[in-house]
Amino acid sequence: MERRFFRNLVITNFIQSLTLSITGLIDTAVVGRCLGEDGLSAMKLAMPVFTLLALFSFVLGSGLSVTLSRELSAGHTEKAQKIFQSVFTLAALIGIVFILLGLANPPILKDIFAGSYCTALIRTQTGQYLRPILMGALAILMYDVLGNIVMLGGASNYLKMAAAVLFGLDIAGDLLAVRLGLGVAGIAAASSVAYLGATAVILRYFADQRALLKLGLSFPSWTDIHEVVLRGLPLGVTLICGILLPLFINRMMLTFGTIKGLAALSIQDTVRYVPGALTTGISNAALILTGMYAAEYDHRALAQVRRSILLWSFLAGFALSVILMVLASPAIWAFTVDSQIHALGLSSLLWYMPGIPFIALNSSIRAFLQGLGQRGPSISFSIMENFLAPAFFAWFLGRAYGNPGIYASYPISQIFTCVLFAVSVYLALRRNRHILPEELRNGIGGRDMTLEIHSEEDVMEASRMAGELCREEGFDRRLSYHVALTVEELAMNSLIHGFDDKKPHHLEIRLLITREEMILRLRDDGRPFDLTRRYQMINPEDPTKNIGLRIIFAGADEVTYHSSMNLNNVCVRIRRDPSSEKTEETA
Repeated sequence: MERRFFRNLVITNFIQSLTLSITGLIDTAVVGRCLGEDGLSAMKLAMPVFTLLALFSFVLGSGLSVTLSRELSAGHTEKAQKIFQSVFTLAALIGIVFILLGLANPPILKDIFAGSYCTALIRTQTGQYLRPILMGALAILMYDVLGNIVMLGGASNYLKMAAAVLFGLDIAGDLLAVRLGLGVAGIAAASSVAYLGATAVILRYFADQRALLKLGLSFPSWTDIHEVVLRGLPLGVTLICGILLPLFINRMMLTFGTIKGLAALSIQDTVRYVPGALTTGISNAALILTGMYAAEYDHRALAQVRRSILLWSFLAGFALSVILMVLASPAIWAFTVDSQIHALGLSSLLWYMPGIPFIALNSSIRAFLQGLGQRGPSISFSIMENFLAPAFFAWFLGRAYGNPGIYASYPISQIFTCVLFAVSVYLALRRNRHILPEELRNGIGGRDMTLEIHSEEDVMEASRMAGELCREEGFDRRLSYHVALTVEELAMNSLIHGFDDKKPHHLEIRLLITREEMILRLRDDGRPFDLTRRYQMINPEDPTKNIGLRIIFAGADEVTYHSSMNLNNVCVRIRRDPSSEKTEETA
């Protein structure tokens, strides 16, 4: 089941990111064809503004993904709702601040992004590109932050529709900007309008009664915000590096390279959106599932996530690099008719392609560490991967070889970082140190079992094994029997009522026994069924109805339900009774 989760999340994220990638390619092609090398250079200098916006949206979005997956896995639906509304309100306030900055349009903006190294025309065009993007900041922020919630809710159709709207509006806007002669400002305005349309589609999801969480404004709870920001901080550091590194690379190119080399680097940056979409898909899937499985202390599922990361990074990354190498030369003609820029652009792409599998793997490693709650290692790894190593190689190789050295610096730095991480992990294992945090590595003092259910015979076997495990771990006979009966009732209910559409389905039972309690989790992809709400509707005066639900709730200390990623998630908790254990031991 974990492999299927990972695959579905990768595909959904990839489609969403690929749409952004293609629109970025089209924007660059239009600018290159219609505005020439000055327009390409201005666009390259202004591009970090998207990273600046992503700094806020990705920190809040990724931190929210990890936090909500943990809270929902623990059955804390009301707390999850409260955290979501606090983050949504904060994101809206940040977006408004950026809009005001775009309206004011202070001259210092273009000075920050363009500096004094380039011509007055390029500096002016850089400022013209920045203003419409900042005025569309609220839509850009919400597209990313709310998209994480839609993904967690399993509503991939809304994300695909939003991606299609963004794609269509951006192309139409680019054509209109060219026809009206609006320059780079028109191209930027088309992007902002496209994000606005895509965000409107995502907002429709929250009007659906089946939405995982409800949209709303509330005074931000700084306790909740602090928790979300801390969990999203590793990605925030990555994006800060994503702002600083392009600025540094631009300076290196203007110092050791040429203006045409900078224009060609803009083409490389744009084409990198496509493998970036794959990287985003893999890392986001790793982040969401790692956070969920870490909260459940599910070592087996975490091991499967690690295997999936390696498989997708190297196989899909290698296949994509081969495809892009074949298409590199004809694709560059879409961006420019200048033969010198074409030759430099081809060189930049051919240097970049071999690093794609390592780029995907490094990004996923950061996401995996972030999902585990390992902020220190994740931040350190991000700084090395996204700034220190690329900056060093850009300076060293650029000084020695000029344009080609700078083109080669990023993929070489990614390979170097990957090898460095592998060596550090090997040395840590030799010293009996581990990547997993201590509380996760040691579990919480108990045993667990996970079983997939396909038939009624599997249900009965799972029930028997659950009862035996409870007795082995010190539960008295009465509670052990109740756990076995609860497993039977939950699993049989899913088989009979949840899987009545004659389609293949997945049902998984996991039993975790700790020093303090027994935690029984059922997860299936059948028809949605909130047993807690149904139990509240039971008529207490008619004990002959809903006997199965009465059995489940009778001996449980807590029963919770939530639906996420198109899955029913039921969690039953039964606390140990110390007096019963003593009685059993005495007997």
